[in-house]
Amino acid sequence: MKLRTYLLSSVVVLAATAALSAQTAKPADSSAEIKPAAPAFNKISLDGKKLDLISLRGKVVVLNFWFIECRPCVEEMPTLNGLVDEFKDNDVVFIAPTWDNEATLGTFLKIHPFKYQVVANARDMILGSYGDGTGNMPFPMHLVIDKEGKIDMKVTGALVTKQGTKKLDDFRNTITRLVNVPFDKAS
Repeated sequence: MKLRTYLLSSVVVLAATAALSAQTAKPADSSAEIKPAAPAFNKISLDGKKLDLISLRGKVVVLNFWFIECRPCVEEMPTLNGLVDEFKDNDVVFIAPTWDNEATLGTFLKIHPFKYQVVANARDMILGSYGDGTGNMPFPMHLVIDKEGKIDMKVTGALVTKQGTKKLDDFRNTITRLVNVPFDKAS
């Protein structure tokens, strides 16, 4: 009886393992990797521009989630401004949602210019739509959304660290790659 129970248990475990492997297996063609859709948003930037993910289809969207009291967020602003300059002649939209309010941002941005389109009071977007569901989120966090509205890359932490610029280089290369992908308006 014990042997039969053991064998039956083994068969169940093997079947469950096979089923789980089938669910988590990557496609044979790694270029066919499934990317998650970016959560929709509809916000107004500090300079009054309407930023709606649906209307931005066909453009690469770069998001930087940050806040004023985040030292790494502030320290990387010159680097991020350089990315805006580098891609200014491409269909790339740089957006920086923060939960800081407009009055605080007005004072802060006079001292620390930021070329991204800053969105104030975006706590719902940051934690609700792009957070992990627990109310926790590492800062800064960077996302690159492709022309189809899918998240292609997510980077947590500063793009330039004591370990070097690999994160920044990978981030820049992702933006460059996506800029060069044709967009089919019919899809």
